[in-house]
Amino acid sequence: MGEIELHTGSLTDLYMIDFQKGLTSQLINIIDERIDKLYDLIENSHIDESIFESIEHIVGLGFVVLQQYITVVRGDLKKEKKDALSKEPKHENGNTFAKIVDASADYWKHNGEWPLDTDRNRKGKEDIEAIFETISINSPISVNDDYPLGNILFELSRTEKKQFNAVFKKIQEWRNELNR
Repeated sequence: MGEIELHTGSLTDLYMIDFQKGLTSQLINIIDERIDKLYDLIENSHIDESIFESIEHIVGLGFVVLQQYITVVRGDLKKEKKDALSKEPKHENGNTFAKIVDASADYWKHNGEWPLDTDRNRKGKEDIEAIFETISINSPISVNDDYPLGNILFELSRTEKKQFNAVFKKIQEWRNELNR
């Protein structure tokens, strides 16, 4: 696995964003490498349900890494969440990449709480469901699917390798749009 570079010293807002971009890129590369290795196992006929579970968890981590980047950028640029997540680029489904990434990270972090059935949990689940259902491979993706995050990643990246790098490029476009 790759090593993460550490920097010290005083950072301006834009430098902090670029610093965060570098860290995010390094983490995304590590995550993509691991996902690619697991897909290689599947291609070599080592199909085991645990591989799909591992991929889904790693994909969830990848979305959280991108969500953290989005949060740092909008915080440093002093942009409100709703406005920031509405910025281009948009996926063909009409939602922005930033909004889909944010919902995907929230799904991974919070879906374990949904059985508690509180008003807050219901609202969060409904918001995520509404976004997921606009994303379609052959049929809409559901929060009740076995591996919704893997399907969303594939739909957003449209690549078989280095999927998060493809999505991160879209998030960089989002950052540029937000900074205008």
